[in-house]
Amino acid sequence: MVRKILNAKGATFVEILVAAGLTGAVSLGVMKLTETSQKQNIYSKQNQIIDDYVRGLRSFVSDKTQCDQLFQSSGAGVTANLGAYKLIGEGMDVKNTKILLPKRTSGREVLPLSLFVYFNRNLAENYGSNLASPVRKITANIIFQDGNFVECSDYESEAERSAFRIGCETLGGEVVVDGSDNQSCDFSKIPANHVFLESTKEKVCTQIYQGVYLGGKCNSMNMNNTNFYGSNIQENFFNVNGASISSFVQDCAGDNNFMVGINSDGSVVCKEIKRCTKGDAQCP
Repeated sequence: MVRKILNAKGATFVEILVAAGLTGAVSLGVMKLTETSQKQNIYSKQNQIIDDYVRGLRSFVSDKTQCDQLFQSSGAGVTANLGAYKLIGEGMDVKNTKILLPKRTSGREVLPLSLFVYFNRNLAENYGSNLASPVRKITANIIFQDGNFVECSDYESEAERSAFRIGCETLGGEVVVDGSDNQSCDFSKIPANHVFLESTKEKVCTQIYQGVYLGGKCNSMNMNNTNFYGSNIQENFFNVNGASISSFVQDCAGDNNFMVGINSDGSVVCKEIKRCTKGDAQCP
């Protein structure tokens, strides 16, 4: 039987020890829980800072002028100068960056370059913990010539180049790029039996020369004997030998508007091509 230290109404020595132990255990648990909660709040704050920084960086490289400040050629590779963007601030900094180049071949190519950014968790409230460095990836479209870095790609210019190439090749031509990187459409490459060339020959024969098109030849041609004045040319058509030949002006106002169709009156149907960066509010 355990001897009582106090009187019958008091606590035993064992009861006091048990109560003190329980109090200490509960207090230690509360301290650990509080410390864990504080760490989680710090890490959440750091992740928010990193995500905001990366969203801004993605928007930064979407502009060609700014993108050219960030990426520069370095021998056979490419380097990234994040100082051209901004410091991350708020007790954090960038630990390291790595660039992953795409597979290149020859000629002019527009390819995606991946930039991996590693961040330090170096706030004083980290309690000395050493966690793996958070890493985020951004992508930029880069122009390569024969495998070598040239410059960042301009979204609007590339869209125009692509539209030009599609239009030229649809007609049967072949896109030619000169030494100044200017495009032209070589119609001499159109094969004799191409549907566009055949259709053009037939239209010229029947509508302009009032002839009969048969077997690739224009027969019974009636040359235009009337004078051709500027009044014959209208916005959406012009008159030759009494025939109205449809025409149209390929004009879509705005930097990101492109022609996608033609109305019966000769006017064009335009469509705006919108650009967004993943993570932005306007980008689904």
